[in-house]
Amino acid sequence: LLSHGHMITAVGGHGGYPGGKQFVSADQLRDKLSYLRHEKALIIKLVDIVDFNGSFLARVRDFAGANPIILVITKVDLLPRDTDLNCIGDWVVEAVVKKKLNVLSVHLTSSKSLVGVTGVISEIQQEKKGRDVYILGSANVGKSAFISAMLRTIAYKDPVA
Repeated sequence: LLSHGHMITAVGGHGGYPGGKQFVSADQLRDKLSYLRHEKALIIKLVDIVDFNGSFLARVRDFAGANPIILVITKVDLLPRDTDLNCIGDWVVEAVVKKKLNVLSVHLTSSKSLVGVTGVISEIQQEKKGRDVYILGSANVGKSAFISAMLRTIAYKDPVA
């Protein structure tokens, strides 16, 4: 709907406002997105490092099917300065292996400082292979900020793009 200039409906419930006509349930949204399972797509799954388990979208396989996933961990700038990002990366990979997802790679990013954003852009360009790219993530995980950071980075490197 967004690609055709329409607004999409917000998800209600789960502790939020249960809704009116402008809200859909999580199950209704899942049904709307179920067609992705059968499309050739590249899925960019965003997870908030500050709320890893709460923002993981455990049922992402319902959307993604067998499509490859690039896992983007957001908000790493909120971690303490002396945090070893290699250890965080290893911990994330271990957690993802347990969830049995078809993850191509894991990127630790910050939309604020642009850390890691260039690596995600490069991988998207390499793995796209004519497929549509979908960015999935739970509420407040940083989807809009990440897209803006990608666009800023692309515009800086190639203003014509």
